[in-house]
Amino acid sequence: MPHARKTSKDRWPLRLSSMSGPEAIEAVRDATAHLAVIAVDSPPADLAATPLRSVGQMVVLPASHHLARRPSVRPVDLRGQPLVVAPAGSPHRVMLQQLLRASGCELSVAVEATGWELMLQFARYGIGIAVVNDFCPAPRGMVGIPLEGAAPITYYLIERTGSPSPGAQAMRKLLFETAHSA
Repeated sequence: MPHARKTSKDRWPLRLSSMSGPEAIEAVRDATAHLAVIAVDSPPADLAATPLRSVGQMVVLPASHHLARRPSVRPVDLRGQPLVVAPAGSPHRVMLQQLLRASGCELSVAVEATGWELMLQFARYGIGIAVVNDFCPAPRGMVGIPLEGAAPITYYLIERTGSPSPGAQAMRKLLFETAHSA
């Protein structure tokens, strides 16, 4: 699988930043970022947007959990289960709340965390079950099971129109190779 280490920092110094979708869009618009990867239903019309990959949602829990042997988990199966969730108001949290409410369940928050890695770490510590994008690898001793009813999320690469710099072209290529090799 391609790796960021394969890019030449001597030729193109890289600075990767983590930010919310709206912040990333503004960073590309005001030229403080060359590229951004965002998850949106409808990408901004004023920027070039190319779909990278669509992903589903999965429930990550210990291999010993009573739900671990199922081929998929229904939202109702999460009733009363302590969940590791994104902060209130985030798109992922809203999606999960809507999915659970449609099944007659309420969200049972064990801990709020920002970022897939942190959410998975809390799940690994046994604090709760995490619901994450299905491209996230389940930690050792845990399993990832598809969550039924969750709509796929499409990630887009966004950039300004025109001729990108050689470094931006190299990063764009790396992102597409990585997104399509999984």
